[in-house]
Amino acid sequence: GRKGREHLKKPEKPKFNTVLNVVFLAFSVGMLLYFAFSDGGLADLMKYIDDFSTGWLLMAFGCMILQLLVDAWLTCLIVRISCPDYSFGSGFKTMMVGQFYNSVTPMGVAAKPMQIYSLSRQRVSVGDASAAMVQKYLIYQFTLVFYSLGLLLARYSFFSRQIPDLMLLSAVGFLVQASIIVLLMLFSKSQKMTRTIIEMVFSLLKKLHLVKDPEKSVREISEQLESFHENFQTILRHKRLLVGSFLLTFLQMTLYYAVSYCIYRAFFLSEATLFDMIAAQAVVNLASSFMPLPGGTGAAEGSFVVVFQMFFSKDIIRSAMVLWRAATYYFPIFISAPFAWIGRKKGVEPQKNRAVPQLPAAEQADSGADIPKDFNG
Repeated sequence: GRKGREHLKKPEKPKFNTVLNVVFLAFSVGMLLYFAFSDGGLADLMKYIDDFSTGWLLMAFGCMILQLLVDAWLTCLIVRISCPDYSFGSGFKTMMVGQFYNSVTPMGVAAKPMQIYSLSRQRVSVGDASAAMVQKYLIYQFTLVFYSLGLLLARYSFFSRQIPDLMLLSAVGFLVQASIIVLLMLFSKSQKMTRTIIEMVFSLLKKLHLVKDPEKSVREISEQLESFHENFQTILRHKRLLVGSFLLTFLQMTLYYAVSYCIYRAFFLSEATLFDMIAAQAVVNLASSFMPLPGGTGAAEGSFVVVFQMFFSKDIIRSAMVLWRAATYYFPIFISAPFAWIGRKKGVEPQKNRAVPQLPAAEQADSGADIPKDFNG
C-alpha cells in the first residue's frame, strides 16, 4: 500500500494534441458524410421518409440520453464514497467531460485524465478523484466482460454461421477485455507470480525489439496493477453500492445496445428480437475495439454493416448505419462539447492537502472508455 500521507498539489490541465484530435474527428465526419450521401445512404432514405418511423428514431436518441443520465448517477454514487456531499449536477458535468474526450481522442485516452481534472475543479482531491475513476472503470470492466460472455455464449453458434470471420475478431476482442480481469485476479492471489509472468512477456518483447526498456515497463504495469487491486478492495467494502453499480452499468450497456433495435424498428422491421439486436451490437463493439481512432472510426461502421446486414436489406443498411452512428457517436459529442472547457473556470480551486486514503492491501488503473468504447463507460 501507499506509505505515509501524500499531499496533493493543484493538478495541471492535461495537454493533448488538439490538431491531431481535430484531424481524427474530421476524418470521422468525412466517413459519415460519405456513407450518408453515397448510394443507399441517408440521402436515399429521405426520398422514402413516409416509410420511416420518426417515433422509433426519437426513442433511439432517448436511449442514449437515458444511458448518459445513468452514467452520471453512477459517477455521482462512486465519488460519494469519499465525498458524501457530491451532487448529481457535478457528476453530470464530470460524465460529460469524459464523454467528450472519450469520443474525440484515440481509444479515449484523454477521458479519465480530463475527468480527474474536472473533479479537482469541483473541490475533490486528486487522490479521491483518481480512486473514483479507477473504481468506476473496474465496475465497468467486470460488467462488460460478463455481459459480453453471456451474449456470446447465447448467440455464438448463430453468428458464427453467418459471420465467422467477424466472430473470430469479436472473440479476440473479448479475450483482450477479459485478460484485464484475469490479470487483476491473478495479481490479487499472487503478486510474485504475476510479476514473473509480466517480466517473461517483456523479456520476449525486448528480444523481438518491440520494447527498449522492459524493466521500466514491468515497473509501471506492476504499479498500475497494485492500484487496480487497491481500489477494488475499497469498492468491495461497500457491498450495496457495488451491487447497485453493477446493475446501473448493466442498464447503461443495455440502453446503449438497444439503440440499434430502435433504428431497426424505425424502418418498420420486426422479425428480429431485441435480444438478437443487443447481441449483434455487442459483436460490433468487440470487433471494433482494436481500432486506435476516436470512436473506432472505420471499424465501427464496417462492423455494423457486416453484422446488421443479417437484419437490414442491402438498400437500407447504410442508412441504418448512419442513423446508428449519429445517435451513438455524433450526438453525444454534440451535447457534451460545451462541457469540454469546464476546467477553465478560475473561480473554483481544487481541494488541497488532502491525504490519499490508506488501505489495508496492496493495489490503480486507467482506461479510455466510459460507454463503449464506448460506449468507452
